[in-house]
Amino acid sequence: MRGLVKICFFLVGLLLCVGSHHAVGSEIYLTSYFNGTVGKFAADGTAINTGLITGLSNPSGIKLGPDGFLYVANRGSGVVGRYSTAGSGSATFLTGLSAPFGIAFDGLGDMYIASYQSSNSVRKYSANGTPLNMTYITGLPKAEGLAFDPAGNLYVSDFQLGTVSKYGPTGSLINANFITGLNGPTALAIDANYNLFVSQYSSGSVGKYTASTSSFNSSFISGYTEPEGIVLNADGSLLVASLAGGRVQKYDASGTLVNANFITGVGSAYAMTGPALFTPAVVPEPSTIAMALAGLACGGYAMWRRR
Repeated sequence: MRGLVKICFFLVGLLLCVGSHHAVGSEIYLTSYFNGTVGKFAADGTAINTGLITGLSNPSGIKLGPDGFLYVANRGSGVVGRYSTAGSGSATFLTGLSAPFGIAFDGLGDMYIASYQSSNSVRKYSANGTPLNMTYITGLPKAEGLAFDPAGNLYVSDFQLGTVSKYGPTGSLINANFITGLNGPTALAIDANYNLFVSQYSSGSVGKYTASTSSFNSSFISGYTEPEGIVLNADGSLLVASLAGGRVQKYDASGTLVNANFITGVGSAYAMTGPALFTPAVVPEPSTIAMALAGLACGGYAMWRRR
C-alpha cells in the first residue's frame, strides 16, 4: 500500500515539474570558425586556454550540456564532438550529419541539433547519443539557432526564411512565424523571463523579443559586424561574438555597450556557450500523463478502501 502511495506522489511530482536554476561552472567557451578551435575564457573575459580544442572543421555550434560536457558541431565534417571542459573527449560523438549548427538540451538532457543543409531540420538524440527522432522538425531550409524557454518550448531560427519558429515541448508546431522579417538570423538565446535574443548576421544587429509586452525590437543592438554567438549572463548582460571582428563585445541589459573588447584576438569568433540560466521544464508525453492519472486514481481508491 505504502509503495503505491509513493508511486502516486512521484507521478504528481513529474506532472508538476517546472524549470529550475542550476550552474555548471562560470567559464565561457568560444569557437573560431576558420581556425577550427575552441577557446576557454573566464567570466571576466580573461583567456584561460585559447586552444582548448583544436583540429575542428568549421565549428558552427557549441553547447555546455547539463552533464558538464561540451558539445561541438562541425559544419565542415558533419560531426558533433563531446569533450570535457579540460578539452579531452571524442571528436566523433555523432557522425553523418548535414551541416550541423545549433545545439540545445531539454529538461531531460536530450540533445537537439539543427541542420543547415537538410530537410530534417532538427534531430533529437538521447544524452548518450542514441537517435530518438531524426525528423523531429522538418521543412526548414536553413535551420541554424536553437533555444528552449523555461516552459520547454523550442525556438528555431532559419537563415534563409528570416524567421524564428516556435514548437511545443513534444515538437508540435505552435507558430511558424513567431518572429518574421529577420535579416540572416543565426544564434538564439532566451532568459529566465522568456525574453528572446536573436543575432542577425546580414544586418549586423541583435533583436530582442520582450515577452511581457509581446513586442520585438529588431535593432536592440545595432552597428555590429557579422554577429553570431550570444551568451546571456545572470545579471541580464549579453555577450555577442563577431565573425569578422574576431572578438566578443559585452552589453548591459538595456543594450548599451559596456566593453567593446571583452574578448579579443580570436579570429573568426563564432559560436559561444556559457553557464545555463535555467533548466527547461519537463513536460510529460500524453501517455505519461494518462499513466499518472491512472496511478492517482488507483492510489485514491486504495486509500478509500482502507477507511
